[in-house]
Formats: sequence, structure tokens, C-alpha cells
Amino acid sequence: MPIMDRARGRVSLERVDLGQTNFFDANTETLAGHKTLVITDRVLQFLDPDGAKNVILPAEAVSAGRIFIICNMASGAEDITLQDDSPATVCAISQNEMAIAVCDGTTWKGGILPQAG
Repeated sequence: MPIMDRARGRVSLERVDLGQTNFFDANTETLAGHKTLVITDRVLQFLDPDGAKNVILPAEAVSAGRIFIICNMASGAEDITLQDDSPATVCAISQNEMAIAVCDGTTWKGGILPQAG
């Protein structure tokens, strides 16, 4: 069970079972082509698309409770289109942006995370 700190409005992750191994490990990769993620992939994906590329999320039926955080590390104006396996677009990630995708077992939901500072 997560620990909720109501005074600060946040949840402590120290007791949350996220169901994914290597949660805080990251994959850093320059993409040679489109990338299809699988449920055993690392949560944090630092990707240089090296041109416009698609990143396809795993099938929803096997992804309930899974999350991915995808960071576009492009050196130029190169977008990553994050797609579910249908392939419908979940969101588009521009250079130096980061997105989160969360699955409820039937649908991937996602969006761009605000940049700090």
C-alpha cells in the first residue's frame, strides 16, 4: 500500500508495488527505426529519435498498471510519436520534452510532463 501524506498531497513510493522490475533504471538509445516497447522494458526511456520515429507501447491486455516515461533527447527538431498497439497516437513528444504513459488494462493514457525550472 502507498503511504499518503495528506498534508503535502503526495504519495510515498517506498511501499508501492509498481509491478515492474528495474523501475529506476533507464534505457538510453539512439533509434535506428521505430521502437516497440515490451512490458519487460525499463520504465525510463531516454531516446534520441535521429529523425521522426514512432514508439509503440505494449498491448493493453498485458499492460495493466504499467507506466513508461519517454524522454526525447534529440539534438534537433525531431519528434517521437507515442502510439498504442492499434496504432493510435497517445501523444507526440518534441525535442527536450518528456511524456508519461499509463495503462489501465484496456487503454493507454499519456501526456507531456511539464519541464522543471
